[in-house]
Amino acid sequence: MPKIIKNLKEKILISAMELFNDFKYKDVTMSGIAKKTGIAVGTLYNYYPNKKNLFVDVFKMSWEETFTKLDAILIENITFREKLDNFIEILYTETANRKGLGEELLKVDAFKLTNVDRSNGAFGIRKEIYERIENIIEEIKKEENLSVSPNFELRFKKNIFDYILAIIKAFPDEKEINIEYLKHLINSALI
Repeated sequence: MPKIIKNLKEKILISAMELFNDFKYKDVTMSGIAKKTGIAVGTLYNYYPNKKNLFVDVFKMSWEETFTKLDAILIENITFREKLDNFIEILYTETANRKGLGEELLKVDAFKLTNVDRSNGAFGIRKEIYERIENIIEEIKKEENLSVSPNFELRFKKNIFDYILAIIKAFPDEKEINIEYLKHLINSALI
């Protein structure tokens, strides 16, 4: 009789997340995930037919906590500029800590997301990040009565996250300087 493991799907996701965080997608195998979870490969395939499906679930799960943190910023009793600064810091830190899972977001074309409905994987996550950025920028515009041209605003909203991804890649060991630079850049653009 096969042994029953409680919360096995959750254990699989946690093991897979650790591996995808530490290694590139191509370097993670189903057998490696099974080994880390302490199950047979066949058992893993009972839950996930392939690595791609597992990766999409891990990717979504890994960002849920980040979205909770970002949403919490909006209800803090601080100025909207402070909220934007906190938003940038959390988004930077969470993205940088993901390593392999963060790299997948680099592969998504930011501007295609405005015209394409993609709800899975990196497309869905990146689209949700853009929506949250848009929400906080809208609040800052209302609070400070800012007027921004629609063409500038679209590019600005879409590029904030691209700036974060690019600076993580260019200067991976300079977190504090990178965050200060991003805060300055973004706040300057909203003057």
